[in-house]
Amino acid sequence: MKLTIVMDAGFNEPHLLDFLEEKKVNYVVGYPATSSIKSNFKDTIKAAEEGFKKEFGEPKFKGKAGEKAWQKEHTRLRALPADERKEAEKAMNSRFTRWMYGAEHQGNNWEGSRTVIVRIDCSDKGTDIRCVSTNMTGHSAQAIYEDYYCNRATIEFTIKENKSHCRVPLSCMEYSANRFRFVLQSLIYILMDELRCLLPRAKKAPTLATLRNQILLIPAQIFAYARHIHWRLSSVHPASALLINLNKKLQARTA
Repeated sequence: MKLTIVMDAGFNEPHLLDFLEEKKVNYVVGYPATSSIKSNFKDTIKAAEEGFKKEFGEPKFKGKAGEKAWQKEHTRLRALPADERKEAEKAMNSRFTRWMYGAEHQGNNWEGSRTVIVRIDCSDKGTDIRCVSTNMTGHSAQAIYEDYYCNRATIEFTIKENKSHCRVPLSCMEYSANRFRFVLQSLIYILMDELRCLLPRAKKAPTLATLRNQILLIPAQIFAYARHIHWRLSSVHPASALLINLNKKLQARTA
């Protein structure tokens, strides 16, 4: 499997992209919607805006006056009963079109051109443009943007979860000691995530906190012998059988 790196626009640095291309690493990185982009893709942007107008009419909330109208409409919707509000918000959000277009673009400080994918969203608030640059081939513009770039949020969630639920104080005087603690923290997170993935579909835990509180906090006795460690779980805890089954599955995967 070929390595693919997905990054925000802050990492769109020519030297980094040159390095990734030299090492034959796929990348999808955010790219600012500059005036140059808007000029080079003006026909596509215009076609997207005209497509929205043809289907839904003029946008309702464009400009400063539109912002005030949007706030007023938002306040009105929030005051509706739950069922009516849900239907009204669904109807409002349905006034939306998305266009994807990929083409070669010569960016500032680039020695050559690269593929840039432009995502054009049109709604009652106007036109919103987002871009990514990539060296990936064999995928549609929509797949690269939605399946790769937008899915980075899932990865960011795991990083946040690791920092929040597997916190280890890095208070040692030596860097190597703090690094060892951080490695242990990462190994704990990987083990916890493996347990979560092995849960039956009906028992899926959305967070490590839920996994810890509902499954792992079980009264147990631990007996240490010369050749092995024996642990005995509570026979009345509702999660005992599930934890034993998870342990067997985890041992089978690491054998």
